[in-house]
Amino acid sequence: MSEVSISDVTVTSHPTDAVPERDEQLARVEIALLGTILALALLGNGMMAGVLRRISLRRKLTRMNRMMVHLTVADIFVALCHVLPQVQLVTDTGTGTGIDTGIISY
Repeated sequence: MSEVSISDVTVTSHPTDAVPERDEQLARVEIALLGTILALALLGNGMMAGVLRRISLRRKLTRMNRMMVHLTVADIFVALCHVLPQVQLVTDTGTGTGIDTGIISY
């Protein structure tokens, strides 16, 4: 059985308050990508909701149409509640102290 003494162990500590350097070019690309995803999700699902609304004014919606309405609303909700807070986290604008920050962080 081999013994290891304390003098053989080297412990290195890293400061916990050190903030990694922010890459501004990467942040710009990420904001552009997230903005494009948000715009396309809202535009595409908004158009789909408009088409389904027109169909519902003419005749009763079928089961398939109702399912498409639910999927469209869910996708808009995800775009607003997931992608939009990601943009705020990248731009560091979500640093308030109120209930809005807690909701966005959730």
